[in-house]
Amino acid sequence: MSDLPGVLSVRVLRGVNLVSRDATGSDPYVVLHLDNQKVKTSVIKKTVNPVWNEDLTLAVKDPATPIKLEVFDKDTFSKDDRMGDAEFDIEALMQIVKMDLEDISSGTVVRTVRPGRQCCLADESHIIWENGQIVQDMLLKLRNVETGVVHLQLKWVHIPGTKQQLIPIMDGLVGLLKVRVVRGINLAYRDARGSDPYVVLRLGKQKLKTSVKKRSVNPIWHEELTLSITNPTAPIKLEVFDKDTFSRDDPMGDAEIDLEPLMEVLNMDPENIRNGTVIRTIRPCNQNCLADESHLCWRNGKFVQDIILRLRNVESGELQIQLQWVKIPGKH
Repeated sequence: MSDLPGVLSVRVLRGVNLVSRDATGSDPYVVLHLDNQKVKTSVIKKTVNPVWNEDLTLAVKDPATPIKLEVFDKDTFSKDDRMGDAEFDIEALMQIVKMDLEDISSGTVVRTVRPGRQCCLADESHIIWENGQIVQDMLLKLRNVETGVVHLQLKWVHIPGTKQQLIPIMDGLVGLLKVRVVRGINLAYRDARGSDPYVVLRLGKQKLKTSVKKRSVNPIWHEELTLSITNPTAPIKLEVFDKDTFSRDDPMGDAEIDLEPLMEVLNMDPENIRNGTVIRTIRPCNQNCLADESHLCWRNGKFVQDIILRLRNVESGELQIQLQWVKIPGKH
């Protein structure tokens, strides 16, 4: 296990000028290999410039171990044809993650990795601080093929807790939950000029929080917080606070997030589901904190739930969030 507990999220964005393996083009898909793990994208039909926008997740033991990427053309009646391969590692990304950066403007390029004979980069790779996270964009030139580039985006998904705390957590881990805190709507005033709100998520001993947004009752965060899930039936507590400098932070309401609807759709076979399809709708009731209907969708190769929560124990306020399940390789 790496020094920093977490997993690697690889967003396979697109292929550029891939090789044609059939008269009508190719039916490409991407496979990633690391240690004994193998994960793959969906198949995109009849194109040499596919757009996937799909997230694949790998558990990383050693950041120096190369991750192998392969592209194949899906065939129905014969073995899938090879369309090239490449390798990449995450050493540069992990060096920046360990720096524990804060107070950097979103969009700042923290480091640039240049192409060389020892790597498969087709162009400079930029490691960027983006919306409170470190992200690496990467264009890989495919080997053992006439033509083709694959565009990736790498992101380290931190699992809360120390390495020692993580050992029992990993044993019972069902998966990870990405909670994107999108925005607050009509939050309560706690000062004459508004409020300085931030959001806290609690689950068991885990506690995560967003950045503070100054002087706003309609803050926009667009920040991702990731929780380790060992018991999918346990509700997640969400709290909003007003940041104070010289006194205790003021409460601005709370709510609970129920994971059961999301967990129920995870066992569905998405093979024939069209991108953007609404799988299920959950309506507001006395047993939940929903302010409006919540839609569970199949979006870019993932089950995603959009939620607007009505805050309790406060005069006013709603919070828009988005849930996305991250499957851990080797977990069911």
